[in-house]
Amino acid sequence: MAIIPGLLPRGTEFVMRPMSSAMPQRAAFGAGRRRMNRPGSHWALSVTVPPQCAAGAGVELAVDLISGDSQSILLPIPEAMDAGPCGLPTVDGDGQAGSVLAMVGLTPRYPVRKGKFFSVIHEGRRYVHWCTAETLADGDGKASVPIWPMMRIDFADGDVIEMARPMIEGEIDALPDLALDELKTLGLSFLIEETD
Repeated sequence: MAIIPGLLPRGTEFVMRPMSSAMPQRAAFGAGRRRMNRPGSHWALSVTVPPQCAAGAGVELAVDLISGDSQSILLPIPEAMDAGPCGLPTVDGDGQAGSVLAMVGLTPRYPVRKGKFFSVIHEGRRYVHWCTAETLADGDGKASVPIWPMMRIDFADGDVIEMARPMIEGEIDALPDLALDELKTLGLSFLIEETD
């Protein structure tokens, strides 16, 4: 079961971190090196919360994060670009693989902008992707969207795509330290990393 930390205060810093599974490969006889892309790349979100009153949201947030040791953490991805009227997109067809995701249910002629994050919900779990080239939906609201990372699981036809409010779901990489003598004000840093 995923939990969502309470409202994060103004001044919180968010950094999306690509976690690549690509491997460099060298030719056997001294030729150049090339990058071998393979499924498994994913995202992590680094969050730094400024010091805040521990009597307020500070302790509540710490409790939510420590609960993330045994549960998934779910957090909206803050974005600079507004999704606008995107419709209700879903995955269009089973058996997709690679770095292009077919979508349906977008607003007709909707532009999926380069750099737009979205999450796909498959069997109750979210997977974050990033649009790598602007793509325009057709008149029926269908689009083939180039993405990073490449798909690492088989999405099902009709899986919901969260375009308007993408969310990252994952585990806390390291639990925050709580300095007991500093609990009057509490600042936290943590990393949420996607898992399979």
